[in-house]
Amino acid sequence: MILNSLERFFMNQPLRTSSVEYYLKKIRFGKVGLTAGSLEQKKILEVGCGSGIWTEALLKHYDVKEVHAFDIDKKMVDLAYRRLSRYIPGKLLLSMGDVTDIDERNGSVDVAFDIAILHHVEDWQRAIREIARVLLPGGVFFFEEVNKKGLEGWFNRTFFRHPTDNRFSTEETDGR
Repeated sequence: MILNSLERFFMNQPLRTSSVEYYLKKIRFGKVGLTAGSLEQKKILEVGCGSGIWTEALLKHYDVKEVHAFDIDKKMVDLAYRRLSRYIPGKLLLSMGDVTDIDERNGSVDVAFDIAILHHVEDWQRAIREIARVLLPGGVFFFEEVNKKGLEGWFNRTFFRHPTDNRFSTEETDGR
């Protein structure tokens, strides 16, 4: 699902960069099941890369082997190309793509990142299966998501467009 113009605006604000820095600190200090070392020389997949804020942080702060970042929205991929053009010749593959049909071989990715995109996907279970398919055995899926309760809030209902059926609960996303 492609973001509406208001949500696209919010996703490209400095506050979004601040949230990326917050997660990078958590990774650096091993607070999320990942450590900085777990990203070194790894192949990383970022689903729904948007304008490339998270992708850029990965490339700047970690000695990753490669990042494959994609988004379904051409406008966002164009923004990402502008942001990331200096990285493209080396460690970055940037493309348009759909998380329910990932263009990667089975078991080819060490770590996959989803920074708040699965709540945009109607068939999020299929997306999870696709991510699992491309992860190496023992690979890590790191995600930050908006659950059903968050999507039902007044602000989200009023200003953003999200699928409303078959949403995931907090219990489904925190491993309970």
